[in-house]
Amino acid sequence: MKISRLLGLIYAFVFCVSALSANATTITYTVSGTVTDGGSIGGVGASVGDLITGEFTYNLATPDSNPDPAFGNYIDPIITPPLKITLPNGSIVFEPGLLVTVGVFEGINIASGLSDPTFPGSFIDIDFRFFDPIMPLASDALPTTIDLNNFNSATGAFSSLNSATFEPVGDPIYFSIDTMTVVPIPSAILLFVSGLLGVLGLTRKKIA
Repeated sequence: MKISRLLGLIYAFVFCVSALSANATTITYTVSGTVTDGGSIGGVGASVGDLITGEFTYNLATPDSNPDPAFGNYIDPIITPPLKITLPNGSIVFEPGLLVTVGVFEGINIASGLSDPTFPGSFIDIDFRFFDPIMPLASDALPTTIDLNNFNSATGAFSSLNSATFEPVGDPIYFSIDTMTVVPIPSAILLFVSGLLGVLGLTRKKIA
């Protein structure tokens, strides 16, 4: 009986470690900001002072397509769930198609595109810009944390662009990026670990 219980605990531990390892290859950010220049994109309008929030997850294992050690280009690193931006009057969801550019001396740019139903032949471009780092970035790798205090500029923009000319159409929305936070380990995994530790403690008491 004690052996079977021990084996069960070992299997549970291995499962937990595997889950944590898988989670370590991805990182999820939540972002919030304030609209600084109102407009309307994709039928969703925003006014100055409106709160903007969003969340996205990307895969840290995405390869760098730029051989230059000072610049990293990561094509389509976003995974489910997609990049979702919420405004007071609605939400805009960007499916996979994210491009992350990391410049050691320039900063970080996160961009994505989505067709704009209000302007046929155009697409919605979103940019998160973390520019002019106070100190050069350690490398051009995908960042595991983004500390806004390390950049002189942290802004974002929604723009509808013509698909052929890339000229702007419509009324862009500009916003400041006020917070950029890494989402902690999923609560389900933490709950599992807590339960496992509890079982280990209970088993130890019974053995004693």
